Amino acid sequence: NDPKDEHYGIITAIEDFAQVRAALEQSGVKTASGEITMIPNTYINVDTATLHQNMKIIDALEDLDDVQNVYANFELPDDMSEV
Repeated sequence: NDPKDEHYGIITAIEDFAQVRAALEQSGVKTASGEITMIPNTYINVDTATLHQNMKIIDALEDLDDVQNVYANFELPDDMSEV
């Protein structure tokens, strides 16, 4: 692997986000992106029927103009074609 092609993910507490980002910039680390997002503490496995129901409501919510982001804590299958 070419070291220039490597990417890393950094997860930090929301209150430390600005400080971590500033430290990376001061160290000369170039960032591709930086964002605050929701990450579940626990993921759950759901059956195919429940997954379909969840995906349907998530799609409907994402289509609403007032909705910016939709989060869920269920595991997606590695191969979505199985669903």
